[in-house]
Amino acid sequence: MKSGLSPLNEDALDEDPTKAPPLLETLHRPRDANSVALTVLAVIAVVFALHWAQAIFIPLMLAVMISYTLSAPVNALQRWHIPR
Repeated sequence: MKSGLSPLNEDALDEDPTKAPPLLETLHRPRDANSVALTVLAVIAVVFALHWAQAIFIPLMLAVMISYTLSAPVNALQRWHIPR
């Protein structure tokens, strides 16, 4: 009896070509040690870069948040015919 659960099982594809393999089987992939190591190194590099550039990112994010906060009062003043 063939289960047809394996996505590499060609007999299961011959029976019904429109039938997709089960979701859990397609999502489960063995992890390579190199990919895990590269992911960890990439995360460390991003954290280090953000720490190094905090003198730029913190004022930039504050400026964006203040601009977003003040957009409603500025629009109200503009409706009262006060120029931007």
